[in-house]
Amino acid sequence: MERGWFRRRGSLYDLDYTSIIRTTKEVAGAMAYLHSVDLLHGDLTGSNILLCASDVDERGFIAKVCYAYASWLGPEPRARPL
Repeated sequence: MERGWFRRRGSLYDLDYTSIIRTTKEVAGAMAYLHSVDLLHGDLTGSNILLCASDVDERGFIAKVCYAYASWLGPEPRARPL
């Protein structure tokens, strides 16, 4: 990926569909995790997807979802006795 564009290396026009699909799966996995713990993101946009450098991934990054404004969907939390 160069300058935020998902394109094949050395090409100005050919999209790198493998990277696009892998990144989309990472975002979908993050959203599935949030929903599994009863959190609702509420504002998923490109600005809330962080591409973090990675030496392990062949793309050179991994996608993470920022959820600073997530909402709790579960039952009201109960106070724990001291």
